Amino acid sequence: MEGSEGATTPGATNFVCLDANILIRMVSQSKPGCDPEHWEALKAMVATGDVTFLLPEIVLMEFDKQIFHSREDFFVTVEKAKDHLSKLPSEVWNEVRQDLLDFLDKHLTKWQTTRISKWANDGSLIRKWLKAPPVVLLEFNATIWFRAKKRLIEGRLPKTKQKQKQKLQSDEEGRSKTREWARDNDCSIIESLSQYFGGKKTGKSRDKQLFLCTENLDDFGFEKPGTKRKVLDKRLQANLPPTEIFLDLESLVKALEQRTLVETPPTDEEFEQVLKEKVEEEERIARETSWMTPGIPPSTQILGQELRRLHERYTAEWRTAAGEGDISRGDILQKTIYGALVGLINKYKNRLDIPHDVRWKQLVELRDQFEEILRIRLEPDEYWKEGTNMLFEMGNLAHAYESY
Repeated sequence: MEGSEGATTPGATNFVCLDANILIRMVSQSKPGCDPEHWEALKAMVATGDVTFLLPEIVLMEFDKQIFHSREDFFVTVEKAKDHLSKLPSEVWNEVRQDLLDFLDKHLTKWQTTRISKWANDGSLIRKWLKAPPVVLLEFNATIWFRAKKRLIEGRLPKTKQKQKQKLQSDEEGRSKTREWARDNDCSIIESLSQYFGGKKTGKSRDKQLFLCTENLDDFGFEKPGTKRKVLDKRLQANLPPTEIFLDLESLVKALEQRTLVETPPTDEEFEQVLKEKVEEEERIARETSWMTPGIPPSTQILGQELRRLHERYTAEWRTAAGEGDISRGDILQKTIYGALVGLINKYKNRLDIPHDVRWKQLVELRDQFEEILRIRLEPDEYWKEGTNMLFEMGNLAHAYESY
């Protein structure tokens, strides 16, 4: 069966499986590609029998967790927003500052209440449809869990850049965003599908094809060399029919409406080419960072070097301004340093092992100190003393990051 754009599938049985992130995107509507019209179009195809909708129960469990047990996440998000707003820069007109803060606080609280309600209501409508025929629920049981865990331990799944990123994802206060169970769930999805297609219900008919929709291509497959089509990793193909991956509902629905044949599975040569390219990419990165001190994480050392340059650049200017008592010049330097620290924190917050590094907390506190000194007016002697101490602390942090 040759995969080609626009080819039709006479007599083919189309199966669809959505990852939890696609269903969640339907509720959040935080980016295009999973709009209500795409969802309604897919539901219509399922209702007429043109498409068989497969729902691994592990997907439903993830969906429920995010949609119906996320009240605390909303609260934390709003509180963070309020905290940042309370630190509006000194340039904001003092005559309206508090009035503006009160207005934003009131409307953020209102948004939190209404958004939680809408989130749960929209999620309930989707869940109600998912739990009713003709959707086929693939039970999550001990057998599926065991097979998924075995697959994970044996490494019969893609080695993804996404997982490497998850280990580093933290907010600026050092709280980990890692989802240790993410790969277990991916394996459970595959094992659920494998059991379904490998069972007596479906046999191994060659006219079946699976459309898998997920935002995380690296977790399940790759872009086939020489095409823009996304295919399933060979290590995940056992018992499954030809499978193509789609990154949003829009592209999935388009392929189904055009009755497009899914892309043919990758050959051994194509699969080896993809693996080779990944190895070459890792080697390229290793070469580019080989000049760094062995044993020191590259991003950690580079951050130390950037802090060192920032410290050396502005310390002399600060001393000159202090010697002349030029507070206007001092304010300009403070604003410049504050902006540079904000840039460094935003640049490195997803690259470092923040939860285990007290230096990061000290860096965030240093940024806040520079912001604070811009918002209050100290006596001249105290002003120059505080600024000098903060620059001294920056030098210490630079040394700490460069050393280990």
